[in-house]
Amino acid sequence: MKLKTLFAVDVGANLVRFALTVKNVGGKHAELDFANGQTYDFVVVDSVGREVWQWSNGRMFTQSVQNKQLGAGDSMQVSESMKRQSIPAGRYTVIATLKSSNYPTEQRADFVLP
Repeated sequence: MKLKTLFAVDVGANLVRFALTVKNVGGKHAELDFANGQTYDFVVVDSVGREVWQWSNGRMFTQSVQNKQLGAGDSMQVSESMKRQSIPAGRYTVIATLKSSNYPTEQRADFVLP
């Protein structure tokens, strides 16, 4: 079983959008297991690695175990956005995490807020 991940960041006039796509590029179906209702997260850090924004902060998630089935060739996408005014101008790195217990994935992307 093989998963391929793509991560995109789109800096707009009012929002910064984050999108993580996970695709099953293997020939067999995959079952992604999650320990609770939080299946992903996005964290923004500044140029020295300090966390300045996290999507999951202040959110509550169910405590039940979940799973997601991905057939061969299937994909899933998670996306969220952050208000540009949430952080000052500067260089940032966003870290996207798929919180799967059996196929954990982390992707990073740099972006600039002018």
